[in-house]
Amino acid sequence: MDVELDDFEDGRPMTLHTNQETAQKIRALKGKKQYKELLEMANAMPSTKDRYLLMANALLHLKKWKELSEACDKGLDLVSSESEASDFFNLKGKAVGKMGNYE
Repeated sequence: MDVELDDFEDGRPMTLHTNQETAQKIRALKGKKQYKELLEMANAMPSTKDRYLLMANALLHLKKWKELSEACDKGLDLVSSESEASDFFNLKGKAVGKMGNYE
């Protein structure tokens, strides 16, 4: 089941592929803007690109830019195609921009 996380400026949504139970939990937490709980949920998931995509989305809303950049790097290590990497590159770009080119 697909869950839309957020739209980028270009109107393209980030989509997470997961089971129905997890999708419902994610939608409920996002609907209530419970991003700390969403981050905790992501941290409990196995180490996959979807874990880091969910983690990055929560960190984006929590405005934790350095952690967001690090989560994107970990997610990029797990992707196999350029199209899968685009969400992580976009999020990392936002994080680095907000940090004022911290790295």
